[in-house]
Amino acid sequence: MSNFVINPYIVTPPQECATTQAWDDGATSNMSALYAGNDRTIQGGGITTGSNFIGQNLKIATFYISKTGSPAGSITSRLYPSAVHGASLGTFIEESDSLSIGATGDYEFTFSGDNDIAVNNALVIACTFTSSSSSDYINLVAKNYSPDPTESSRQYQKETGSGATDTVWEAQDNRNPRFKVCN
Repeated sequence: MSNFVINPYIVTPPQECATTQAWDDGATSNMSALYAGNDRTIQGGGITTGSNFIGQNLKIATFYISKTGSPAGSITSRLYPSAVHGASLGTFIEESDSLSIGATGDYEFTFSGDNDIAVNNALVIACTFTSSSSSDYINLVAKNYSPDPTESSRQYQKETGSGATDTVWEAQDNRNPRFKVCN
């Protein structure tokens, strides 16, 4: 006889996901190329007022990433506290597990689940390349909308290198990255 009581009424709540309109539409347009030596090293979406991502607990973020040529390296996803156009990058709140660059498709990043997404956060991918060039690179996939999509997501990129005077967020209106967040 067992000393444990099993409760047959314990129910695991279903996973809830929020998606961008670009995810729902199956977007296939590429954002700017990411590769070693390029001024842009980070791409993703900024969360603004009215976004359906606000309050979503961040456990899993899935980005659709396109690959051209044979870049090698790893990709992580990061949550930044503030992504205001022209403002400094700051320090990220949390970084996901690291994934190797593979084929074009969905890349699922795992987070601790300790953070909820808030207004002005940015959810991005960041790359560490061991081999890449202007012929061997990756892109975050997105779609252009007019007017802006209801999620109010934007493309955000870290500007570095010779063309930039400071490391700041750059925004492109009507650009909606293809990603989803699940808790």
